[in-house]
Amino acid sequence: MTMTSLPTPAAFTNDDFAARMRRVASAAAENDLAGVIVTPGPDLVWLIGYQPTAITERLTMLVLSPDNDPTLLVPILERPDAEAAQGAGSVSLVD
Repeated sequence: MTMTSLPTPAAFTNDDFAARMRRVASAAAENDLAGVIVTPGPDLVWLIGYQPTAITERLTMLVLSPDNDPTLLVPILERPDAEAAQGAGSVSLVD
């Protein structure tokens, strides 16, 4: 039996993550919401590729609104990890 290796899918780009965030902010506006706050979990990973190294009581959240640039609020100790996320180039980081 011969094993065939599957091609490796292309990595997501900052443009891919930015498009996802724009769609979420647009959907919020269409539903009369000012924006969306995303906390650690699968949605945060899907939106910017960031999974905090530890779930703690420290505040981590992504803020999306149609009128502002996406902003990720992270604890200062976790900022280097957030900056290394795949989609970090698509957000403003605030610690």
